[in-house]
Amino acid sequence: MRVSRNQIIIFLVLLALLLGGALKYGQYLGRNDPPPVEAGFLNQGGLTLAHAEREEDPSDEKEAAPAALAEEKPLMVVDIKGAVENPGVISLPEGSRLNDALIIARALPEANLDKVNLARTLLDGEAIYIPFQGQDEGEIAAIGQSSNSGGGSANNNGGAPAIGNSKVNINKASAAELQSLSGIGPAKAQAIINYREEHGSFGRIEDLTKVSGIGTATLEKIKNDITVD
Repeated sequence: MRVSRNQIIIFLVLLALLLGGALKYGQYLGRNDPPPVEAGFLNQGGLTLAHAEREEDPSDEKEAAPAALAEEKPLMVVDIKGAVENPGVISLPEGSRLNDALIIARALPEANLDKVNLARTLLDGEAIYIPFQGQDEGEIAAIGQSSNSGGGSANNNGGAPAIGNSKVNINKASAAELQSLSGIGPAKAQAIINYREEHGSFGRIEDLTKVSGIGTATLEKIKNDITVD
């Protein structure tokens, strides 16, 4: 069968039209595809997977609350005295160290911190005594014995404890007992004893300011811990 030139041209034109139509149809379908859904937006079926994965389980919050409470440690109280600026009862979390107590009580410049173990773990209800420079082991031990008689607890791992519930009689106290008072070191304790020997007994606690080196600030710290009776 012989194909004429005109038939070939017509075939090529029809083929070109067919291919062009197919290409146009493909472009049309591409423009009408639904756009991709971004994470965090809603589609017609509800939450996207990315958003659904972020949904919180109500039980997670319930489990987190007890965990947070478990991190809060209960408090304990200790009584710190001696060479500190802020003596008295302080509250600390259980498991606190002596150094933590001194951050609150603030050691005086004349405190002898070489005699104490700053890393020692404190006990609830403990009495702590911070010694002064110049105090020997005998004086510290004597303060510890006075503490035991007053309801305190002995402490050989961080300084002798302060006197428990008994007040110090400034007319009868020894140098070691006087040094259990906040702000009273060896020199001031001896000055009190010298004053007693020269002038007799104190008539009232305010007379303590007549002693050289003891002012109203020192008296204010210890007035509730001393007596003249």
